Amino acid sequence: ISESELWSTYFDPLLSAIISDNERNTLLRWLNKQAEDNLIRPDASITMIDQLQFGAHLGFGEVKIIQPTCDKAALCSDFLRLAHLTKECLDNHLLDASFSFQIYGFSISFYITRLPVHKIYTMTELDKMQFPKSLNDISAFCCPKNLQLLVQITNAFWSQCKPSLSPSIIKERSTKSVNISLLYKFVDPHKNRKRVCHDFFG
Repeated sequence: ISESELWSTYFDPLLSAIISDNERNTLLRWLNKQAEDNLIRPDASITMIDQLQFGAHLGFGEVKIIQPTCDKAALCSDFLRLAHLTKECLDNHLLDASFSFQIYGFSISFYITRLPVHKIYTMTELDKMQFPKSLNDISAFCCPKNLQLLVQITNAFWSQCKPSLSPSIIKERSTKSVNISLLYKFVDPHKNRKRVCHDFFG
């Protein structure tokens, strides 16, 4: 299964229902990363529509298929990209918060990035869940716990990830970002399966 098949078949139908709404001029877009060689180009973006043009970004997403051996280095690289992008869109569009999700196989994690105080950004994991792999798994997925979780996630997105009513405060609190290419230079290019990974994927 390819990344495009993974998100288009399994994740897009549900994610489009909870974080995308034409009536609110907000669209979940899956991007063609092969169209250009860009270090910080994400797999997906949540974008506001301004008349006939794309406007402010509200969030981003990354997708990875499951490999025989979990490539934690690539997953951590995706996470770093999400952290950088959500911080940038919060600053540039003066948002109360920005949203992101990371897909690995049939597991998805949801995050929200805020700027609560001067120059201090927080990226909080809202929750993690397993999506159904087949029609036989849908009944187990549609349990009260998962449905309540999805309601909480969509409420968090629509209530917080929007242009701030106090943009001057966001602008005053924000700080200039470090170029992401410089951040990647700090990452050891050598991979070691025995190295401790402080994040859990899957």
